Amino acid sequence: MFSVSEKYSKAIVADTRDMPYRVTLAGVIVLDQSKIPNMTLTESASGNSSLSIGTANSASLKLTLRDADVVDYNDVLVEPESGLVLPDGSIEWLPLGKFWVTNSTTNNDYKTVTLNCADGMYHLTGDFESELTYPTTLKAFVNELVAKTGITFVGLDSLPNVIIRRKPDKMTYRDAFGYAAGCCGKNARFNREGMMEFFWYSDTGITIERETQYLNGMTRLNDKPLNVTFEVTGKQETYTVTCVSDGSGGVTATPGRNVIEGETVVISINPFSGFELASISAVADNGVEVTLYKDAEGGYTFIQPDSDVTITASFRGSVEGPFKLTVRAYDGGSINYGISENEAGYSYFNMGDTVTIFVTPHSGFEIDKLITTPANITFSEAGTTDEGDIVYEFTMPQSDVTINAYF
Repeated sequence: MFSVSEKYSKAIVADTRDMPYRVTLAGVIVLDQSKIPNMTLTESASGNSSLSIGTANSASLKLTLRDADVVDYNDVLVEPESGLVLPDGSIEWLPLGKFWVTNSTTNNDYKTVTLNCADGMYHLTGDFESELTYPTTLKAFVNELVAKTGITFVGLDSLPNVIIRRKPDKMTYRDAFGYAAGCCGKNARFNREGMMEFFWYSDTGITIERETQYLNGMTRLNDKPLNVTFEVTGKQETYTVTCVSDGSGGVTATPGRNVIEGETVVISINPFSGFELASISAVADNGVEVTLYKDAEGGYTFIQPDSDVTITASFRGSVEGPFKLTVRAYDGGSINYGISENEAGYSYFNMGDTVTIFVTPHSGFEIDKLITTPANITFSEAGTTDEGDIVYEFTMPQSDVTINAYF
């Protein structure tokens, strides 16, 4: 919304209006409509064919100059304005933006010149790579963009308190402004005064009354007031992130449900005591590996693709041995282990040692299951003793081990 005078507000809804236009070239040459037979300004509502969040929208201007000087118009600043003649005969001018000539063509033996122009997005095509330390704030990110481009940005102090956890991939400055706008749930554009702003659409609150509904020679459109509104409908498709661990630690995804494509997902890693992360991977449902980015807290992030994702994490012991073996038996039997001749001593073993355990069910019972921590212990049966003990063996991992026997 651009502020206008009270006189303008009344004159714009009058039955008749006189609305001239003019253009200023290079900040000094002012041409009125007698020198500009044609002028077309096109504003985009989105960066592509669909309405989306996080795009950097551009505007273009095409105008024809009559009896123009034969000069090099390339990259010349063009500032169009729309005027309205007020009741006292004065003209109130409104800026329509700032544009730069991208190419020009001459016609009719140089009697007319056609200028094709683009707004400030035209100068934001260079590659941008952030030099900040991450995580960082959205405000710091936009500040860096502003400092490197020299543009004027509106609303820096009103940006939401958003944390950017990982350094964005290399992109153009234009895409970087679109990315920052998307963090606010908005799009980026240059306004009428040539300043960058983040914006979104809303109900205008404007009602077109019956007496102002005219079309094609004072023909009324309707006998009722018309409300001017903007509405976006439709359901956003969402996805699920599933986390799988080998049992020696925890892994969680935030968010893990109802995740939107393009949203940043944070993976938290929580190894059990004596363990550390050995490997982690993220794979989309179509089998394509998803890129993970490590953050300063020891976790990971990724950008949600257009499919469900499975995170798989495995852990390993984080300390040197020897490692303690603890065994427990519940009602119905007993469990013990052989005294291994190793440097660690009784009940302690080094990684790679073969450990033998003896499970003895009481009369009328049988072994049901062995539950271990970590959960990835693999047992092999080594027979039975003369006393009826069931013999199991396993290889000691790089961690303490607890075995619970159930009968």
